[in-house]
Amino acid sequence: PTSNIMDYYKMEDHFTTVSIRNASSQDAEEIVDILNNSFDPNDEQRILGTNATISLVKLLIKQHDTLFFIAEEQNDIVGYIWGQTKKLSLLKSLFNTPLLLLKFCFSCIAHNKLISILKYILKQKQGIYRSIPLPHLVSFGVKSTYKSAGFLLLSKAEKYLKSKNKNKCFLLTAANNKTTQYFYKKNGYKKYKSNDLSVILCKELS
Repeated sequence: PTSNIMDYYKMEDHFTTVSIRNASSQDAEEIVDILNNSFDPNDEQRILGTNATISLVKLLIKQHDTLFFIAEEQNDIVGYIWGQTKKLSLLKSLFNTPLLLLKFCFSCIAHNKLISILKYILKQKQGIYRSIPLPHLVSFGVKSTYKSAGFLLLSKAEKYLKSKNKNKCFLLTAANNKTTQYFYKKNGYKKYKSNDLSVILCKELS
């Protein structure tokens, strides 16, 4: 094993040229492109398909109780991180961003994704999914040649949570995804709870 996080990244050339900023709705298509290339086609994060996911990302970026940052180099988006500080309320979204919520719903209907969404919602109410505490990092992806952007995004998310007086950060990953678990453990995360399919990790934000 490597001795520190900088060894892990081999001091990539991109490390010093990547910047982090808040995501905007204009970034949604590039964010979803990274998501589609970061996760297996059968992964839950791709359950909606491209068009509906773009609509959802635009909706999430506008929510007050989410963190959504992107990493970019020379105006090219190379990574993103999204997390929740409170449970997402669609009723609240209806009042805050009614047009975006309607567009998301219409997109799901148009692309026959309602059954997939219902199955996903039911799964979230079962097993380990019910026990993920908040704040919770929900989705995180970077382009393969910009792995160092992952460290910068994670650091930014943690600093944001600390600024909101949060003293812990939680996330969920697949039990068989050892590479991802190694990355988080190198960044101070420890196992909080697990089953055969998933692992919840936690970090104390000191």
